[in-house]
Amino acid sequence: MTAVLKNALNVKTGVIDTFDNSDGTYRVEYYDIKSGTYTCEVTVNGDTGNTKTTTIKMIPDAPFAILSTISHPSVITIGSSSLIDILVKDKWANNYIEEIADIFYQVKGNHRSLYGSVPVLS
Repeated sequence: MTAVLKNALNVKTGVIDTFDNSDGTYRVEYYDIKSGTYTCEVTVNGDTGNTKTTTIKMIPDAPFAILSTISHPSVITIGSSSLIDILVKDKWANNYIEEIADIFYQVKGNHRSLYGSVPVLS
């Protein structure tokens, strides 16, 4: 039995291993670091007419602050609003857009701080 993992461009990717459970069943383990939709093709005895496929969706890992970024204007005029861009990534540098999360913020000023959270929806 052989197994192949392919990305959305139909290119072989990732690491895949197959194991014989010695009871007539097999186990396939796969690993890749990019989120997205993959196809796993399993072929028995090299017979391409005996190939089964399944679709696998890999989602980003937990948010990872070191790779995430925040950008904003260096000066904001009093009484005006400003846009702050936050790009959240996981430890594999995937954009964290698949899962629902909250971003908590704190804006510190000369006289007080502003706290809150913003929901992030996929």
